[in-house]
Amino acid sequence: MEDFVDLLLDLNVSMWIPTLIMPVGCGFINWKEFRPTIQEIREFLENLLRLMSIYNKENSGFRIIGSFNIELLQDNKEFEKFSFQCVPYIAYINIEPDGTITPCDRMTEWKLGSLKEKSLKELLSDSRDIRRDWKDIYGKLKSLDILQKCKSCKYYALCGGVCPGIAFRSYELGEEYPAR
Repeated sequence: MEDFVDLLLDLNVSMWIPTLIMPVGCGFINWKEFRPTIQEIREFLENLLRLMSIYNKENSGFRIIGSFNIELLQDNKEFEKFSFQCVPYIAYINIEPDGTITPCDRMTEWKLGSLKEKSLKELLSDSRDIRRDWKDIYGKLKSLDILQKCKSCKYYALCGGVCPGIAFRSYELGEEYPAR
């Protein structure tokens, strides 16, 4: 991780917002094999906290911004049932190789548009299309009764609700979501 921070500094990057690595692409087929273990996630977060304590000084020209729940560092046998809150179109987007914009790499069936036709700013500034996508996404979740199942999950207070992408993939694979 230090080598990556050195690279960012060499490139004059002022901020890094790291995320946990999640399987994409063929990972949908065998995501359980690619998913990081509890120990790997814990080590990632501990290293991240250590680096934050080094670089996140008041006068530093470089900052590491992290968003994760501190409970991830605690021992928890049921940790793998935890889900992270979803913020597509707000904190991130997915750009396909052909330039198509989707909410995230798990929900590629919802296409906001193409960078070949409009600029990223134009695509993201059209809130009607984003609202349409979310209406479609949550309509599908409602039809699968996923939203109600999430609200009854004991982890609801931690994750804030359903991850649409994981939920859809879980149902496609015939798995229960949320995990209990």
